[in-house]
Amino acid sequence: MKTNKKIIILSPLKDTMAGGPARYAKKLGDYFLRKGYKVTTLIFSRYNKLPTIIRHGVFLVVVLFNTGRARTIIALDTFSVALPGKIVSILTRKNFIVRIGGDFLYESYIERTNEPITLNEFYTNKPSFNFKERIIYSVQKLILHNSIVVWNSEFIKDIWHKAYQPKVKGEYIVINAYPEKQSGKRAIGNVFLANSRQHKIKNIDRLNKVWREAGEQVHKFYLETNEVSHQEYQNKLQSAYAVVVPSYSDISPNTILEALAIGVPCILTKENGLPQEIKELCCLIDPIDNASISRAIISFFDVNTYQHYVDLAKKYLPKQTWEELCENYYTIAQKYENN
Repeated sequence: MKTNKKIIILSPLKDTMAGGPARYAKKLGDYFLRKGYKVTTLIFSRYNKLPTIIRHGVFLVVVLFNTGRARTIIALDTFSVALPGKIVSILTRKNFIVRIGGDFLYESYIERTNEPITLNEFYTNKPSFNFKERIIYSVQKLILHNSIVVWNSEFIKDIWHKAYQPKVKGEYIVINAYPEKQSGKRAIGNVFLANSRQHKIKNIDRLNKVWREAGEQVHKFYLETNEVSHQEYQNKLQSAYAVVVPSYSDISPNTILEALAIGVPCILTKENGLPQEIKELCCLIDPIDNASISRAIISFFDVNTYQHYVDLAKKYLPKQTWEELCENYYTIAQKYENN
């Protein structure tokens, strides 16, 4: 199928890097190509060596230069590519689709203060922001205004609606793609996997502290918390004893879906945006309560308890494929391009 249509996809990460936006950019780009579009994917991380303000300015010029006959710009984060994309869409009157799957303001605040606070509490209590955080708040409010917003969960949509009260051009919920369920037996090792980005929102310091304090109770097991590539993580997952996601808040943790898909039991922060039927397959913890985390880990050493969560993991069912996800974005783009 050939058309004269062109679309711009903006990603903070290149497709060889681990991370949701990188995979989104690759999958969406391939799908729109199959639909006959000319696709231009622009990667913000290529300019990371430049100073902060300068790299955003350079990226804006790059987006403006490449937009041309494109009628739609898709931005896959809420700041680094969303701001230049939004400005270009205003200057050129293009449709602007922004995917909301994270919160840069919230992550930046925790990185600065190391305050143990959930996403919902963060916006409910409205802590004091510094100058940089006030700018981020204003940018996130701007990128919502009169944009086509694609939320990846009701969880983040509800929180941001209360916090920003956005006036959008259109909004949709498109959940993340789910990995296919894998059948067959796997070798079960003695490692709890909690590999993640080394950001304070991931709550890894608390998890390590709880693990150390457990002492002899965990002497036959190991906890891994270092950052690894996506492929290395997949390899480790095949023989993992369990997966732990203790984040203060995690909107849609793909690591949980990947674990459940192959039958690995999971310990998961209760502050998450996954569907209820997925939450029910996991051992939920209070991410700010050390005792809650400790109880969950120690409970997995009990044979009956561990088997219970293994059995729950087997009930995992995928809700959406990558093909279906891309079809949703294509349908949304078509709706506004044909108006």
